[in-house]
Amino acid sequence: MIIFVRNTTVQKSRELQSRKKTKTGSAYREALFLVIFIFTFIPLFGPIFDQGKNDQNFSVYNEDWNGASDFKNAIEGEEYDVMTIQSSLSATERLDKSILLILLGPNLFYNPIFEIPYFMDFFDNTTRNSLFICHDHGSTSTLLWEIFIASALDPHLQGTIPVTLFANGILRDNGSYHVAPDFPVIQSFSAHPTTVGISDVILSE
Repeated sequence: MIIFVRNTTVQKSRELQSRKKTKTGSAYREALFLVIFIFTFIPLFGPIFDQGKNDQNFSVYNEDWNGASDFKNAIEGEEYDVMTIQSSLSATERLDKSILLILLGPNLFYNPIFEIPYFMDFFDNTTRNSLFICHDHGSTSTLLWEIFIASALDPHLQGTIPVTLFANGILRDNGSYHVAPDFPVIQSFSAHPTTVGISDVILSE
């Protein structure tokens, strides 16, 4: 009789533990389903909250002061095609044309394992591609080092891309720095095609 009661108790204990595990597993599945549901339908309901406006810094779809929509419109006004990269830089390899790759405020981490081979192909002599970086800090310095390494590894590009270093701090200019606009002004310089029509040059401190 004692053995029977003990076996019955052990069986009930196992059933309770099994039910608890089932409930815990079910809760995890429900939570996972909820997360998947949210991430699936957020893009559909996003325009309801942001009214279809893009306020990301340097975005070509941002029409505010910190956007680049005017820059995009100016380029298109010169009858050039403007395309945005939504994935990786390697997306440009599908285009069979000369490319001016413009990086506005790059703050992403660039992986040299993927980026260095990309830039070796991007600047190959058989192409007429160019790179325009609009930034002076963040990950730009790392990116330029990767471009320099890519040029050093390619015998066709050796010596064409210099080492570019950024000094500590942020570049200031008389248009956006109002505290102490005491910048050096050069008014005497030798004649050169780049100085035609220029009377003075304002430098940063």
